[in-house]
Amino acid sequence: MAEKGYFQAQRGYWQTIGTPSAEILAGYPAGTVEVPLRPSADKMWDGSAWVTDPDYAAEALVDARKQAILPLGEVLGGMVEAGWLPEGAAEAWLDRTSLPGPLTAELASLPNPKTRLIARAALFAPTVWRLDPVWTRVFARFGKTDAEIDALFGVT
Repeated sequence: MAEKGYFQAQRGYWQTIGTPSAEILAGYPAGTVEVPLRPSADKMWDGSAWVTDPDYAAEALVDARKQAILPLGEVLGGMVEAGWLPEGAAEAWLDRTSLPGPLTAELASLPNPKTRLIARAALFAPTVWRLDPVWTRVFARFGKTDAEIDALFGVT
């Protein structure tokens, strides 16, 4: 049995396991057309071809960012490799002897001691989440774009 794909503007896309009978086809909503099988979940029918659904791509990017996590050493190593941070500054960070200037400035800008301590602890946590609010502010202090941060975390 060959699968068949159908599309109707209000109903969207559906797929059958075989060729529907004439009686079943007659029951399909007005405007239903047979279309090629949907190649993947990120595609939408534009009336003549399957195209990438921009909403799906945006949702997938948000989901990938939510799940992106790296060990602190990989984040710092990536920052050094990308030229965002000198190696000596990364080593001092890991040794807890000093933080780079942008981080010191970020900590100083926080409104109260509790917030500063929470942020400082996040800077030394063993793992870093891509969307951690503290790290989002850190990357902003380094002037990094979402695309640069995504590349660091391997988010595509």
